[in-house]
Amino acid sequence: MNRNDHINAIKQEYESRDDNISMGMKSPIDILDSSRREYLIVKELKKLEFLPLSDKKIADFGCGIGARMRDFLRLGASPSNLHGVELSDKRIDIAKSISPNFNFQCGDASSTDYEDDYFEIILNSTMMSSILDDELADAIAEEMWRVLKPGGVIIWYDLKIDNPLNESVRGYPKKKIIKLFPQAEFRCYSLTPIPVITRKFPFRYMYNLMSIFPFFHAHILAFIRK
Repeated sequence: MNRNDHINAIKQEYESRDDNISMGMKSPIDILDSSRREYLIVKELKKLEFLPLSDKKIADFGCGIGARMRDFLRLGASPSNLHGVELSDKRIDIAKSISPNFNFQCGDASSTDYEDDYFEIILNSTMMSSILDDELADAIAEEMWRVLKPGGVIIWYDLKIDNPLNESVRGYPKKKIIKLFPQAEFRCYSLTPIPVITRKFPFRYMYNLMSIFPFFHAHILAFIRK
């Protein structure tokens, strides 16, 4: 299967999910996990001296309906500096209707119209786990690296383990991320207790207990510095 075939397969998979697009948090546990992730993002951006974000250009590769981009507004980002790339036409239409002052382009994340060294921050939030083809994954990583400024950072949040209940996604452990960005500096966190468990048993004490042990974590949050 060539790259275009893989992209079309991903687009068809997205279309099969588009009737059930989530417009918000699914449970109180999601709020706990989102808060933990945002705390670490702010901590690392402060350490990297990226705050405030008002003059920083930020891109979200696989932006969906723009939810992660809107999170950055609370961190001081300017709407005119927020850019999103998304393969799904329907998700882009929803994103534009909610955030018409953001910049969106519908298309393939492995080939964008942005100039070299354009962004200070690039996001991957559960997009790469949908990329099952190694060649396409390499191409998307190369594109992120191309448009990222020297000194800039890719904020990566995605599965680190395979999901046995969903064959349309795969995990990217730390060693696989390092292989995608061999020239980068890394700082990684293991987090997000396995969602299929925490959503079945949505108790704070269960979430807190599972958070202590990396064995129960399904995702990785990585800061990839150019």
